[in-house]
Amino acid sequence: ISIAKQYQNQGLSLSDLINEGNFGLIKGINRFDERKGFKCISYCVWWIRQSILQAISDKARCVRYPTNKLAFYNKVNKTYSKLEQKLKMPPSIKYISDYLNVSEKDVEEALINSIKHTSLDAPLGEGDNSNLYDVIKIDESPKTDHSLEKESLQQDIKILLETLSERESQIITLHYGLGCFSMNLEKIAYLLKLTRERCR
Repeated sequence: ISIAKQYQNQGLSLSDLINEGNFGLIKGINRFDERKGFKCISYCVWWIRQSILQAISDKARCVRYPTNKLAFYNKVNKTYSKLEQKLKMPPSIKYISDYLNVSEKDVEEALINSIKHTSLDAPLGEGDNSNLYDVIKIDESPKTDHSLEKESLQQDIKILLETLSERESQIITLHYGLGCFSMNLEKIAYLLKLTRERCR
C-alpha cells in the first residue's frame, strides 16, 4: 500500500494501484530465487513498482509512453512540486533543468506530456450520472465534411445549370434560391416578363 500511495494522482485510483501492486508482488514471489543472495522483500518491491508503472503507462493515459519516459516524467513532476514548495512559486523550466541536470527541452516535454486528460464520458462526481459532455456546450459550427459536401453540391448544380438555356437557368436559380433568396413563380414571371405558366 505504501508503494502504491507514491503513485497516486497519475490517472489510476488508489485501489487500482494496490491491485496492480499485488500482481507485481505475486510475480516477484514466483520469480524469487533465494540462491542469488537477495532479500525477498527487496526483490518484490522492484516487481511491485514495475507492475504499478506499467499499469499507469498502459491504462491511465490516452497515449501510452515507454516506462522509462514515464519514470522521467514522474521525476520531473515530483521535482516541480518540490521546488514549488521550496520557492513558494512555480519554478521555471530552466530552473528545473538545472536542478535535474537535463535539457530544458526534456523538461518542457515532460511537463506537457504530464497534463492529465479527462474523458468527456467520465462522471463529474461519485454517484453523479452527468458527465462533461452534458455540461460543455457543443459548438454548432458546421463540420468540415458538411462544408465540403455543400461546396461539391454547389459545383454540381452550377455544371447542371450550364447545360440549360440562360432563361431556364435563371428561373431555377430564382425559384430554389440558389445563391440568393427563393421566389415564387408569380414574382419570377413578373421579373422576367413571362406568364406564370411559362415559368412553370
